[in-house]
Amino acid sequence: MDSDIKWGLFWIWTVLVFFFAITIGNDVSSAQTYTGTEISISGLQTIVIDAETATVQAGSPDFFVLRQANELIVGMPSQPPLGSELDTYFTFGPQQVSGGKWVFESGSAALNISSSEPISVTKLPLDGIWTGVFAIALLVWGCVSLIGSMVFD
Repeated sequence: MDSDIKWGLFWIWTVLVFFFAITIGNDVSSAQTYTGTEISISGLQTIVIDAETATVQAGSPDFFVLRQANELIVGMPSQPPLGSELDTYFTFGPQQVSGGKWVFESGSAALNISSSEPISVTKLPLDGIWTGVFAIALLVWGCVSLIGSMVFD
């Protein structure tokens, strides 16, 4: 194959990987906001409850702790959901908690957040997510570039 075509394909591949890394990075690093009186979210991100108080109920097969200034949400051992094959399960609430920034100190959980008035809950992106996205993109770029150089040689 002609050298100019090889370099052209290499640069097209490089631009595509860079473009997809930026696109995926923007998607996973943006805050997601949910609004309503009944909000269900899961994950291990920091959340911000935009209300004075809200009722929180949480569950997970793994132990979890969320912390906010002077409050903790701690998963306590309980019976797994009906029909579940899990041996262990941890739950919290339903219980009223203060609004504000809640940080997962340990584990992750499915959260049900409710209020009599509409509230907003924002999931903040994980710290260091851009590093992970670009590390994966670099790995994919390098592997495919190496394979391409062997195939087109």
